[in-house]
Order: sequence, then C-alpha cells, then structure tokens
Amino acid sequence: MPTWETVRSLLLAMGYAPDLEARRLDGRWDPLHLASLQSRAPVERLAMALSANRLAGRLREAGRAAQQRA
Repeated sequence: MPTWETVRSLLLAMGYAPDLEARRLDGRWDPLHLASLQSRAPVERLAMALSANRLAGRLREAGRAAQQRA
C-alpha cells in the first residue's frame, strides 16, 4: 500500500494538487443527536461511550446464551 507521501509525489508529478478532505456520510447520523453529543464535556461523552459498550457486551452475551438454550 502506498504511503501518503508516495501518492502526493505522484499527484504533483502529474500536475495535480493533492487534496485530502473529510465529510460526514449522508443519512447515517441524526444532526440533533450529534449536536447534543458535541455540546457535552469530553468526560461525559467518554462515560456515555463506555456505558454503551457495556450494554453491547451484555446484549452479545444474552444472544449467546439464548443460542445455547435453543
């Protein structure tokens, strides 16, 4: 896999200006939810993320247990 420097050099050699940008994917994110999250303090966002991760783990384990019982 080429590095960014290699790609940059090739683009410059071909007369193109390398341009790297990021944009949010359309349709996957609720703008009100994102604004609410961004207004929170980083420590609060971390706590929410850890809580969501724990919930995901509990759901995964419940799914495994249900499959074993079936």
